[in-house]
Amino acid sequence: MLVVACKPAELTDAERASFIELVRAGGEVGGQVLEKNIAYAQALVFLRQEGQVMLRSEHSVSCPEINGAM
Repeated sequence: MLVVACKPAELTDAERASFIELVRAGGEVGGQVLEKNIAYAQALVFLRQEGQVMLRSEHSVSCPEINGAM
């Protein structure tokens, strides 16, 4: 698995659709709020395995600041 941190504009259409689908499946964010949050995010962090966007919700992850990484 690869941890990916990127700006929203760096996602392909397919990655963005997969990210949105997975977040919505979690049932915490709905409607147009999710798309707006993605558009205004400084960074999106997710897991990628075999080319697929993945989210893991069973564990909390603390990430250091990534301002210099992007």
